[in-house]
Amino acid sequence: MRSAGARSVLRPSDVQALIGGLSNLERTVAGQPASVLDRVSGGVARGFSGWVRVLTFLLLALLSVVPLYLLNLAFGGRNTYWRAIAGGLVLLLLPTLLEGLFGLLGGLGDLLGSGRCAAC
Repeated sequence: MRSAGARSVLRPSDVQALIGGLSNLERTVAGQPASVLDRVSGGVARGFSGWVRVLTFLLLALLSVVPLYLLNLAFGGRNTYWRAIAGGLVLLLLPTLLEGLFGLLGGLGDLLGSGRCAAC
């Protein structure tokens, strides 16, 4: 809870980990054993968040450009069939590219504190 309160903006994975943690707390208070799945999910959310997640997806986004470069290097841009294949690869790799870009922008927003409102 303390680490989530320190963030500028809560992301869906943070909210999901908080819900799992509260669910385990409720189960413990009720005298039932805590859910292993919720504990693992919370541990992964705590370990794979912040700059670790940002740098991982940024690295994946940068590495996803390599096949496109090699395809262009091997076949050039003149063949229409290879351009269609390159376009398909761009669309296939688009989620990775966008996750890397928006993850970096979100990390920079957290670092600079730009997600907080002036009244908060």
